Amino acid sequence: MKCQRCGLPNADGAEQCSCGYSLKADETETADWPVPEKKPVPLLQNDKVLGVAMIGAGVLTLIITYSLASPGGIYLFPTGLILAGLFKVSFDSDRD
Repeated sequence: MKCQRCGLPNADGAEQCSCGYSLKADETETADWPVPEKKPVPLLQNDKVLGVAMIGAGVLTLIITYSLASPGGIYLFPTGLILAGLFKVSFDSDRD
């Protein structure tokens, strides 16, 4: 009988493989086999959240500097920040 987890051959009457997998028909897992835990990704390492924050900061900078500029004056348009934020939102690389 082959182990379903590791593929090692086992005796026909064996109850458990040497890797720890239970070969019993009614039992699929053993307590000896560790279950990998999924670690949460910190909020600012999530590319979509960071991208939205970058877009928001860019738009906020635009609004504040435009409202403070005199008529015909100079204001900031943070194109790079807004485009970088759009890039992060569009090409989100989730770490699953």
